[in-house]
Amino acid sequence: MRNMLINSKNRLLQLPLPREDETLHSLVARIRSRNVYRSDLDACRHLLGQASNCRVDEYPVNVAQFCEETSYVYGTAKSVLDHFTLLPHFAWTGKLPWHSGVAKRSPLEARHGLGQLCFGAHLPWRACGACIEEEKKQFGDTYWHRSHQLPMSLICSKHKRPLMMVLRGFKGVKNRLLLPDDVYSDCTSFSANSDVLERWDCLAKIDMAILENSSRANFQKADAAAAFLYVLKEQSLLDKQGAVDKQALMDYLHSPLVDLKLPLTWLLQTELRGAHGTRTALASRIAPSSQYLTLLIYKLFGCWETFSDRCRWEEIMSNKGPEQEGAVTSMPSEAIVHRKSCINLLEQAPAMKRNEFSRAAPKSFRWLLIHDKRWLDEYLPAACVTTQLKLFP
Repeated sequence: MRNMLINSKNRLLQLPLPREDETLHSLVARIRSRNVYRSDLDACRHLLGQASNCRVDEYPVNVAQFCEETSYVYGTAKSVLDHFTLLPHFAWTGKLPWHSGVAKRSPLEARHGLGQLCFGAHLPWRACGACIEEEKKQFGDTYWHRSHQLPMSLICSKHKRPLMMVLRGFKGVKNRLLLPDDVYSDCTSFSANSDVLERWDCLAKIDMAILENSSRANFQKADAAAAFLYVLKEQSLLDKQGAVDKQALMDYLHSPLVDLKLPLTWLLQTELRGAHGTRTALASRIAPSSQYLTLLIYKLFGCWETFSDRCRWEEIMSNKGPEQEGAVTSMPSEAIVHRKSCINLLEQAPAMKRNEFSRAAPKSFRWLLIHDKRWLDEYLPAACVTTQLKLFP
């Protein structure tokens, strides 16, 4: 059974079953096609709440009304945002595709634009030709995939084929509830060799992992920031004051951008467009965009698993337990510094003794001995010569 019939405010609605990895825009478009509405805007008014005259792409979403209108078939307001939009991805990266004033409000109250929630701010809509053909045979229609709309998604992770980009100038693309098969003939395809496709696939996996991690909240932003700073220091990308050397980082990231061979039509619509010219966008700040954060993880760690392992290491070092999940930090920064000093020396010399540690890092040794002796005894126990002698007659 592919559809459900419900009574909502004296209206008989035929609701399509949700599909895996579907966007809210796609879901609203499929509801509109199965019910009688005067226009796409009329469907938005009934499903997403009243709003002044605006385009469908910018229509402010009242998630609570959508859930009420559909009798909560698709879940609560929070679950709809988590499973049908890109909001979790943008919230985790800290680069929301809307102005800062709206970002300060709760996502359930802010009424973000439909296109912003499902496709981002300025990026082109993307679709996979193989997915379109497959869905037409299986369902009779198509839908927009969340994984295809992520900031650095250029390849379909299922079919390993480059995605097609919907031309921004396509007539009605911003003012209609369109599905991929409606714009199939007006798409331009990316092209790349097997090596480049493999790199694109790695970027797409990192983006998808960010989306999934944000909903599970495996680790906090503070741990991720500490992981970045650790690797940046290892690569000599920090200055003497411990701040990021912007020029060095800009040059460091130029090489992977060239190797990725990102399409020019793509670069012109992202914040990475300066990489092949003045490259000023990369040097503006630590994370000017979600694409930049994904590129940092790709270049500094190689894959999401390595980055995730480093974040967990930082979490252990900060002594953060599950009950402190919402806390940004759970111990003084001074303790973290001295613990790291000990761990780094142990990595270089696993058989290091306490007296060797006291000579190599006297300040850290004294601090841990006075303020954090339990941790020091666990990771670098003292030699118990007298105790061992008592074991033998």
